[in-house]
Amino acid sequence: MKVMFDSGTTTSFTNKTTLTYTNHLPIKFNNMKYIMADGRTIFEIIGTVKIFIELNNVKTNIVVGVVNSLCTDCILGMDYINNLLKHIQDLQQLNDLTIILKKHNFLFDITTIAETSTSHIICTGDNPLITSRSYPQTIEKQNATFDILQEMLKHKQIRASYSQYSAPISLIKKRGGSYRFIVNYRKLNIITIQDNYPLPNIEQAIQMVDGHQYYTKLDLHSGYFQIPIREEDKHKTAFITVHGLYAFNVLAQGHTISIQGVKPLPERINKILNIPQPTSLNQANAFISAIGWYRKFIKLCTKIAAPLLAVTNLTQQNTNKFRWDTPQQEAFNQLKVAIASEPLFLNYPDPNEPLILSTDASDYCIGCILY
Repeated sequence: MKVMFDSGTTTSFTNKTTLTYTNHLPIKFNNMKYIMADGRTIFEIIGTVKIFIELNNVKTNIVVGVVNSLCTDCILGMDYINNLLKHIQDLQQLNDLTIILKKHNFLFDITTIAETSTSHIICTGDNPLITSRSYPQTIEKQNATFDILQEMLKHKQIRASYSQYSAPISLIKKRGGSYRFIVNYRKLNIITIQDNYPLPNIEQAIQMVDGHQYYTKLDLHSGYFQIPIREEDKHKTAFITVHGLYAFNVLAQGHTISIQGVKPLPERINKILNIPQPTSLNQANAFISAIGWYRKFIKLCTKIAAPLLAVTNLTQQNTNKFRWDTPQQEAFNQLKVAIASEPLFLNYPDPNEPLILSTDASDYCIGCILY
């Protein structure tokens, strides 16, 4: 049997002809529909069936969709992979690993800066130095800032500074109630000359794992703080607080990010622009779903999409009432124009300016904007 593992699908599928020579329970016939990874292509299964799989002496069972025509005998998705993981956890191995980790606990000590052969360089060329005023803070945040500074000083991640550079800091409350310390390095990022280093190619990385049995990932604790900064560049990282001026000894989160803000990936926008005019309810729903991911980038998105929503909010029994008239075509075209227009990004909020929440509602949509 030819089996393909696909970590990108949530459901497993099998070819109908494959069932003639596999051990399975009776098929439960239904006509469920699934959307492919491109967000447009829709295919239908004839039913579901529970099959039994044995892989490397590990026996599992799983419910899969039955397809009349498939590129291989069986496609196993994340539902099978997650089910398989439940069966291969060895408690003895977990206990042995815990003992090894405790034995080498010193390797995970973060109280000192990592000893590396290279340092991070912040090249600003001939650009003038940049300065900023500190953001106002409540008494609670001032106290929290002091505690965080003392902790970073203790671990030698920062040091007191007399630099002419300065960047403001802010505190963002985490889910657990503690604060995340953030330095606004947008001005420094603008004058920093960045290295043009290619990112790893996902397809090539996947091909490299062929033939291997064991996989792991490395996640460094406070990963940025593991990278020392070159001595002559440390003064450029200076940040200002109500408790004084400090500079980083190690690479800080926030350096070299997009100065425009948050924006969608161009290649994904192009996929939406290439969607043809829908001719069925499923195709119209697929377009609405694709646009939905970017509704926060499109002004008055719900209002523009109202004619489309009027013909897509149909029950399964009323799918034959789907229609596509002039209002739907105009909304379809207008959404494409909106998502292809510039500027299409969300700016970072300025804590020094007042934030205004404007809301409005009508019979067919509600909306709000923060500015």
